[in-house]
Amino acid sequence: MRITARFGAWRARAGEASAMAATSFPAPGSPEATGMTGRWFGSMADEAQLFLLSERSPRLGAALGAVGALECVDTPAVRGWLDAHRIPASSPRVRIVPAGSEVLIPDDADRLPVPLSEEEIERVHSECAPQSITEVESELLAFRDTAEDWEALVLRALTAGVPAPRIVELTGLEPQDIARLARR
Repeated sequence: MRITARFGAWRARAGEASAMAATSFPAPGSPEATGMTGRWFGSMADEAQLFLLSERSPRLGAALGAVGALECVDTPAVRGWLDAHRIPASSPRVRIVPAGSEVLIPDDADRLPVPLSEEEIERVHSECAPQSITEVESELLAFRDTAEDWEALVLRALTAGVPAPRIVELTGLEPQDIARLARR
């Protein structure tokens, strides 16, 4: 009787332990199993996009280094992506856009979705926001002295609301070039 009682108690504890074990170990692929818990919940559509620009691409989005420290940069996925491209996170070619701005990413750019906290999303948004029109117009006037990254400058001006004829007037560029960029 004593043996049966002990065996029954052991069996009850074993049942509790197996029930606890089933709830203690996360399912494969779950946020808990991948280490992406808490603020990391969300769908791929809610995630920002890291992307890599070619040398000649206009500088769209925000440079990853200009946004400040992002927690996702230290994840194995982002580290592996940067290592695969042999490029540091501080490179101006590594860009980021918030969710909903994927249309800014060139079709040929390699991209990686990354989760951000609310505070990080705000920093990305503010860094991607267009400058005031007067600041952009000043840059357009200075453009006559240099031909570096003219497409990015024109795209920023268009995004800020500078009319195409004004861009032609300030830069001396051909109207067809401005129209081609405006259609992108």
